[in-house]
Amino acid sequence: ELQRRLVAGGGGGESHGFRNGVVFQVVGAEDPDLIRHAADRLLDRESTSQLAVVMAGNDGSARLVVKARRGGDATAAEAFARIRERVGGRGGGNETLAQGGGFRTSDMDAVVDAAASLLLERGAEQDPGGGQ
Repeated sequence: ELQRRLVAGGGGGESHGFRNGVVFQVVGAEDPDLIRHAADRLLDRESTSQLAVVMAGNDGSARLVVKARRGGDATAAEAFARIRERVGGRGGGNETLAQGGGFRTSDMDAVVDAAASLLLERGAEQDPGGGQ
């Protein structure tokens, strides 16, 4: 039942995937606990991801959850702040969990790009030699 409810999402652009250290999914669940659980599962299943971004709801009133690996290049609160800066919305969080509302599911690509840009910047700061 949980799996069926989680994958019943939709929205503009890709509804799930992995991009530049960010695993993401748009889900049909509205229960905040289920949305957080979906983010946990994404981080568990995609071992190379540093952030999981899950959006739920319909356009204009979607909730967003960002989960981060402890000790990663960016915290969930930092990623959420970057997303709010570039896309809008409201909310906040801590090192491993940030959440809020006022997002549009059609902006999922922009949300993922904002989170990924933070990871790319942090990776470049930590490895200025380009990985050599």
